[in-house]
Amino acid sequence: MNLIGVYWFLQILIFVAFSLAIGDTSIQDPYFKDFLGIRFILIEVNYAGLPAVVLGMAAYWRHHQRTQNWLRILLSTTTLWLCALVVSFYNALNWGQFLYVGKFIEWDSLLFYAASPWHLLEHAIHFSIAGTISLLLLGCSISAVWVYLPSWIPKRADKGSKIKWGTLFVLCIACTTLIYEPFSIYQISSSESGRYRLGGAKEYSVTTIGDHLDSLLDQRTGPYTSLVRSINKTGPMPRSQSVSAHKVEFDTYLSPEAYGQQNRQIFETTRAYNVIIIVIESLRVDQLTQWGGSRVVMPHLETLAHKSAVFTRHFASSSHSNYADVSILSGTYPFWSERIHVYPEATSYPRPRIYDLLRESGYTTSIISSQNENWGGMLNYYESTRLDYLFHANALESAKPFYNNPIKRHAGKCPDTVTLEIATNWIRAQTQPFFTYINLQSTHYPYYFPETMERPFGKDMDVSGLNFLNLPPQQIPDIYDRYADSLNYVDQLLGRFLDKLSQNGQLKDSIVIISGDTAQAFGEHGFTGHASKLYNEVVQTPLIIYKPDQAPATYEGLSHHTDIAPMILSLLGLPPYPGFQGHSLLEGDKREWAPLVCQSPAMKQVALVTSKYKLFYDFSRGTYQLFDTSRDPGELDDLYAAAFKKPEIQILQDTLLFWAEQQIRYYGDRTRHTSHFAPKFKSPDMVQPASPLRGHVKAH
Repeated sequence: MNLIGVYWFLQILIFVAFSLAIGDTSIQDPYFKDFLGIRFILIEVNYAGLPAVVLGMAAYWRHHQRTQNWLRILLSTTTLWLCALVVSFYNALNWGQFLYVGKFIEWDSLLFYAASPWHLLEHAIHFSIAGTISLLLLGCSISAVWVYLPSWIPKRADKGSKIKWGTLFVLCIACTTLIYEPFSIYQISSSESGRYRLGGAKEYSVTTIGDHLDSLLDQRTGPYTSLVRSINKTGPMPRSQSVSAHKVEFDTYLSPEAYGQQNRQIFETTRAYNVIIIVIESLRVDQLTQWGGSRVVMPHLETLAHKSAVFTRHFASSSHSNYADVSILSGTYPFWSERIHVYPEATSYPRPRIYDLLRESGYTTSIISSQNENWGGMLNYYESTRLDYLFHANALESAKPFYNNPIKRHAGKCPDTVTLEIATNWIRAQTQPFFTYINLQSTHYPYYFPETMERPFGKDMDVSGLNFLNLPPQQIPDIYDRYADSLNYVDQLLGRFLDKLSQNGQLKDSIVIISGDTAQAFGEHGFTGHASKLYNEVVQTPLIIYKPDQAPATYEGLSHHTDIAPMILSLLGLPPYPGFQGHSLLEGDKREWAPLVCQSPAMKQVALVTSKYKLFYDFSRGTYQLFDTSRDPGELDDLYAAAFKKPEIQILQDTLLFWAEQQIRYYGDRTRHTSHFAPKFKSPDMVQPASPLRGHVKAH
């Protein structure tokens, strides 16, 4: 009991010290710190007793061996070190995440991190090398304290006094808990008081007291409170009310082999174009003049866009790469459940990858990427017997057939110069129609370009130690210019890549599709980076489709990452594939609404975009936001509190919930996976005016 009491006491000291040092935790909430601050502390104190018990039992086993059997000593020492490392690094990781994103780790986020620990370390280095090293040293130091702490306690002390001391400490916590009743906070959200609107700051203008308290408990009270509540949290998304005439269809499963057999005959009489998809990390629409940009950042891409079909209201399917990238290649919505999805090695649900279909249609196929595709298990989704060549930043050995020099990675990323050289050499070696997907990463924070490059927009600056997800406001203009310089660098690489294709005579036979995986925030809504809230600056990205014999055109309707795969089939003259949930917009089909998803450690949110509105649903708070983007493109005026009873808004809300409900139901029912594809949606009550392709409009 004495050891448990000591560990418990030290856990409390660490929690209080970090809370006061970092700030913005529940105990410092401006609304409730005076009234409920001690209760928030006690909730975390009670939950912190769980690891204290584990550490105490492991330490007792190690330091109170009755025999000196070497095997028992080895096992007990290993167990104590393992427990100490887990507890220490769990705390370090929690406070590191809280420092960057303002919330503690939930259960599904912990599983997500555990699936790619080395890649997590690489991402942490992107944020801050010094901060990452500090957290690692802190975790190791605290682990050593946990392990050697029992040996520092005087062993000659009276055993009875130890037990009394430990018992007294536990009794103090128990008595304080009984007096203050901290868990009574849980009851407030469902009480009459919890339904009152929380006044004051604008960001809380449509938040109830109960919603705000739930948010504090879920995200900002402490590491163990967030973990326990996320494990026990059973509240699903609200159910749709069927106020609109939704239609959902489940197409029968069709294998890539069966689909490809019919296409080989088509290509005997039809020209088979090569297909090149290029995804640029974090590409905002305002970096191109045709989307309203004020300066020419990417001149080569602008030149290509003037010859292409451009989509001016294109949305990434998600605000983070592990969802957005997959939807480009699969044509499916990245929403499987209410928790973060890590792609498993084997799945029961279909994976309708575009390259599988083209491989069975006579193409050679490749994925060539500068990023580590292990992030979130993406590689598990991509790997296929129909993929002829796969290179990514964690598979440097696979570069040897097309690149013979040593490759030096930067924070887990492969240089885009290497990636494009590998792609160029692979393409040059092809003697039949090919498909390749290329992912470029220089435009990921800290926005890479060679030190010797002349910077057209920014100035030299030290970006080490800055918080990628919460950049200092006074430095955002300079960081924004650095971002533009990295885009300009990627544009130079793209220009050389396209020139080589042209010189090889392969560009005239190739469809080239360029988009961003996501976009990037620069403080428009109080945060920076991506993998967070689904505002336009994070999810709206250009889409450019170049086809040699296609006239330039502009599409002003909604488009979505899931529409890219269906449009590839259309451009090749192939029939639609029933496994795609997206639309082939080039053939007059239109998208009435587009769903967006964020399920990252920083945010869990879904949204629905139409020609006029954008509706958000926040899983953490259980709240909505509504913006009229036709009048308020900056998404600053939240209309939900005033407009949620209007029939058109109820239809909008019901459509979002119906979409999410059907997605969860399908992926949760394994019996459907072998016979049917994911659902396709049509909502006739939400029809927007058709916006077919029209003559190309020159940049302003």
